[in-house]
Amino acid sequence: MVAGVARSTRGTWVITVGVLMAVGTLTVLIVALPQLRFVVSVPRFRLSLEAGGALLAFLTGALAYLQFSLTGSRRWMLIAVAFGLLAVNRVTFGIVVPPGVIGSQTDVYLWTTARLVIGGLLVAASFGDAGSRSPGRPLRVFATVAVGAVVGVALVEWLVYAFRESLPSLFVAGPPSSAEQLSGVGGLTPTAWLIALAGTALYLVAAGALLTRTRRPEPAPTWLPSALVIAGFSHIHYALAPTVFTSYISTGDLLRLAFSAILLVGLLYEVRRVYLLERARASELEVAYEAERARSMELEAVDRAKAELFGIVTHELLHPVAALRGFALTLKRYWRQLDQARRDDMLERLATASVHLRDLAEESAAAIRLETDMFSVAMRHERAVDLVRRAAEVSHELGGRLNVRVAPGAEEAVVDADPARVMQVFRNLLSNAVKYGDAGTPVELAVERDRSEVVFSVIDQGPGISPEDVPRLFQRFSRLSAPGQEGVRGAGLGLYICRRIVETHGGRIWVDSEPGTGSTFRFALAVVEGR
Repeated sequence: MVAGVARSTRGTWVITVGVLMAVGTLTVLIVALPQLRFVVSVPRFRLSLEAGGALLAFLTGALAYLQFSLTGSRRWMLIAVAFGLLAVNRVTFGIVVPPGVIGSQTDVYLWTTARLVIGGLLVAASFGDAGSRSPGRPLRVFATVAVGAVVGVALVEWLVYAFRESLPSLFVAGPPSSAEQLSGVGGLTPTAWLIALAGTALYLVAAGALLTRTRRPEPAPTWLPSALVIAGFSHIHYALAPTVFTSYISTGDLLRLAFSAILLVGLLYEVRRVYLLERARASELEVAYEAERARSMELEAVDRAKAELFGIVTHELLHPVAALRGFALTLKRYWRQLDQARRDDMLERLATASVHLRDLAEESAAAIRLETDMFSVAMRHERAVDLVRRAAEVSHELGGRLNVRVAPGAEEAVVDADPARVMQVFRNLLSNAVKYGDAGTPVELAVERDRSEVVFSVIDQGPGISPEDVPRLFQRFSRLSAPGQEGVRGAGLGLYICRRIVETHGGRIWVDSEPGTGSTFRFALAVVEGR
């Protein structure tokens, strides 16, 4: 964005300076070489020039007002008032009041008075604050300033008209009426030249101030400085050939035509810029809406998952809690009546129920953390063999049924892992092997290196998994439907937690199984390069 503002600023400077040099050179040549001056009689051109100029000035003022209503910028408000006055001035002294009705010299004074006020407003706009803020009631603010400006101009023009007989003369030998008289530079008094130079100075100061302001990323009209340069020099050209209230045209009229053309280009540029901005804003809003919609759906899914999790966990917790309470009360009340074998059996059942309760609590806590920002891993270099051996040491449920196999090439393999999280994966997979495997059958825990990965495997000799269960196996709350396994308890979170942990490590997890042949659950982690 900053680069775009810088490019726009450079372009504005280049164009404005180019226009200044071109118009300035033309002015110097016309002053130095009288034969370059021209005055041409075009009776119907004046009305078209004033009508077209008034329309473009009005549209420019309306555009500036829209910018003011959107940004609250005092600069745009003053620009809107200035161009509104310019439109009124061109309609009044170019269409409503025909030349010569008031008097040629008085016409010039009244016309020039409004032009000088407009120049003053543009200077004020150039130095005005362009910061964006809420405009409050833009129409009321604009109407107040616009009415004040109109009343002020009307009052000054009334004074000019009232004291018209006392005003200094503008023409040396009376108002010129022929092409030869209009092109004679000596036909104006010093007062006329002073007024013309004052108008030029006002518009050039406004253009320069706007150029200085465009160095900052503020909403300044980049096309306006060039227009103001042309409008400023038109005062000098009208002093060289005062054709403004005649049926003749000169370079001053051509400059006013160029001024109107720049306003037209500026209007088209602003409309296109606003259209592109609104289209980009609409695209951003659409993206934001889709993101918010996705987030809302995700939050709804999380809420549903939490509610479902709460229901399932509550239901599942009742069984081990009831078992623990039942066995504990039985032992408390009938300890002396029970023989040692019954006591040992009940203590074993207490231990089994407590392990089940522990697994449920761990799975529930892990599932809740996975749905929030609380889940994280603390990665460090770990030898794959050490992870497998640690998992085998804590697998008390398997007793002597667990076989550990380390394939050649995996002895020194190192992976980035969070040991506690990886142990949770091993514990879930080995616990499933106990739950779903055939009683008394061996379970194998294997590790092997496959190119850039270390693959860990848990192999059981259970009934296997039906093909329709495999696609949803690692989903939340998934439960196997293998025949004979309906009584296996669990919340259906273990494999989901395994998948999330492995994926957080940048790995992958999958299962190889067919009904009747057992199951092999595998997960792979990337090997640390250079180890």
